[in-house]
Amino acid sequence: MKTGINILLPVCLALLMLRCTSGLPDNDNEQGPQGKEEPVELSFKLYEASLTKALGATKLVDLDPGTTFTVLAYKAGTAVDASTQKLPEPLGKSSCTIKDDGTADGNMSLYRGEYDLYFISYNSKTAPNPNTGEIKVNNGYDFMYNEIKGLVVQPQDDGDNKMEVSMTGPFVRLGSKIELSVKAKASPVKVTDLIVQKIEIKNLSVPLTYYLGQKDWRPGAGYTSSYTVSNFSYTVNGWDKPHTNNDPVVLLPVNGSQPLEFVITLKVFYTEDGVAGTQEGIFEYTATTSKALLKGMQYKFEFTLTFFGILNPGDITISLLDYTKVDQSTDEVGE
Repeated sequence: MKTGINILLPVCLALLMLRCTSGLPDNDNEQGPQGKEEPVELSFKLYEASLTKALGATKLVDLDPGTTFTVLAYKAGTAVDASTQKLPEPLGKSSCTIKDDGTADGNMSLYRGEYDLYFISYNSKTAPNPNTGEIKVNNGYDFMYNEIKGLVVQPQDDGDNKMEVSMTGPFVRLGSKIELSVKAKASPVKVTDLIVQKIEIKNLSVPLTYYLGQKDWRPGAGYTSSYTVSNFSYTVNGWDKPHTNNDPVVLLPVNGSQPLEFVITLKVFYTEDGVAGTQEGIFEYTATTSKALLKGMQYKFEFTLTFFGILNPGDITISLLDYTKVDQSTDEVGE
């Protein structure tokens, strides 16, 4: 087994314009007009980042167009309930969606004052909808959070009711992004083609709970879950080319106490000595590795199969990368 490690490069932060798609509702829970003043309409700027490389810079957008997130507002300094360890009901919440040009129509309105804002996202077109300060997350969801504490809400310009808010940091990912790759190499049994039908990953974390305003998951209850990936790339007769997952895969962190088990189901086309024509069949292979999946990291599992006799598989190569949105090389540091 080969393992490679890539170190996250310095990040230079820039800003991307965003607006919310729906207003935050007024209510009487500690928010109300000071006299008869008009509420302030908020818009947001999200981070854009650049990785500085030896041969230039690569741009990283924190959230892509079409991504939605939920923002929740509280009076500044609102503390968690001592008995539940959760925040109370927010003053209100709103869902925001990023458009192709990096903006979103709509508004969020708050009266003048000081607030704490919390942002949560699945990095998808569906926004989380937390219930009573908590949200339960399954494997397959790219959950992330952000926050702004002590935001003083007031109009930017006299005679206006708008305020542009810059986030003070990028969204924080709490999952582990996974890339899967399967290929064959020249083998005693001559393979002419293969199709990856699915890979089931076992011994994963059970669903985890996130409390709004926290920096990590609540403690989990074990590693008995599984997750199946079934959409892989395919090239005709490309048996020796990587077959990779087409859709992003994000899993909940695991501590490595249970080995990860990969059950790989392939359709293999091959020839046998003394048998006319090409044979085909559905074959299932299992590979295990002891690997912790840390939050905010990206891992690439490469399965290279050598087929013997009745199509028994051979070695597995595993590479480890940091959680970024660009391809990075890995250094082989051992076998």
